[in-house]
Amino acid sequence: MLAVIIKGNPKFINTALARTYYSDIEKYLKALGYKVEFDEGNDYTRPRQDADLYVAHSRGVGRYEFMEERNKSKFVKLGSLDGAIDPVDRKWQEEVWHPGIKTPPPHEHFIFTDIQKDAILQVGGVSIDSLKKVNGLSSTLSPDLRRLVELAMKDPYLGAPALKSNMENITPLLYKGRTVGFAVPFRESDGYWRTGSIYIEPAFRRKGIAHEWIESFMEGKAGRAWIDPRNASSIAAYTAAGFTKSGRHVKSPISGNWFDEYLTEEAGMESAPPKTLLTW
Repeated sequence: MLAVIIKGNPKFINTALARTYYSDIEKYLKALGYKVEFDEGNDYTRPRQDADLYVAHSRGVGRYEFMEERNKSKFVKLGSLDGAIDPVDRKWQEEVWHPGIKTPPPHEHFIFTDIQKDAILQVGGVSIDSLKKVNGLSSTLSPDLRRLVELAMKDPYLGAPALKSNMENITPLLYKGRTVGFAVPFRESDGYWRTGSIYIEPAFRRKGIAHEWIESFMEGKAGRAWIDPRNASSIAAYTAAGFTKSGRHVKSPISGNWFDEYLTEEAGMESAPPKTLLTW
């Protein structure tokens, strides 16, 4: 697989910070199994059109206009207002930037964030073997767990971005002694516990497996969940386990979908405001 990194304005990328930024993207793509080439992103030019993924940054995002239609779905936009961008960088671009500006963008313009990594995963996908490299997923997965993770990568409510984090905590879910799903629980910095991504093999859904595990795991814990309001099965499982909607909702910076916050009332904790960067 080939990925092309399309660089930003040459006036601003000849710095140690910018070079590190592009190097970090290159390393990440290589960990995902891509061969990597760079494109200078010059105005009115078109990158080679036989690559599997295009990762454009800043001014390089403008190359999207010149892409063949078949390749536009392979195009990732970083550091631009219509792509994955740091909030500080967004504010600068909205309030300060103008054509011909000579002032360099803020430091945050050249930080390879988790949001940008997720944007790459959203478009480029990831194999289970590369998932091990980017987040420490155990290399000794059982055949059953490996098969289920591969299925979860294609699930419309999960996919590779949701599975990127905390996979070292993968926990098999059993039904009559058989592994039919998994969860990846973790604890957030404000003390709330999350079940993380939960996946149940389709043939074993609607049997109360997820609800039973959520209820057992969350017993005595302060729990939080962010749920897509269209995901009726997750809403049913979490509400049955004692979660209630808090009234907060946030928009995913990657998918653009809205998520509602659900909380338990255990441990006497108060809900903290949503953070700018969320671990989905």
